[in-house]
Amino acid sequence: TVYKIDRLTRSLADFSKIVDVLDVAKASFVSVTQSFNTATSMGRLTLNMLLSFAQFEREVTAERIRDKIAASKSRGFHHTRTVGSHSNNVAGRREQKQGP
Repeated sequence: TVYKIDRLTRSLADFSKIVDVLDVAKASFVSVTQSFNTATSMGRLTLNMLLSFAQFEREVTAERIRDKIAASKSRGFHHTRTVGSHSNNVAGRREQKQGP
C-alpha cells in the first residue's frame, strides 16, 4: 500500500518499470488516497502527468542546491562536512544542555 504516489517514486522511468512489472503480473496500481488506477488509460495518463511534475520538481530542487553551493563557493564559503558530523554535533549539544 502506498499513501501517495510521490512516496512510491518521483522518477517517470522508475514508475514505467513498476507499471510494466504490474502488467506482466496482470495487476494494477490503485491509490487509496488519490483517485486513479493504472488499469485504465485515464489513470495511466493522470499518473504519468503527476510523476512528470514530481520529477521536474526534484530536478529543479537539485539545480537550486547546486546553484546555491556554486554561489557560496564563489563568495569564498566552502561547505564541507565529514560523514556523521551533523549527528555528532547534535549529540554533543544535547550533552552540553543536560550537563554531566
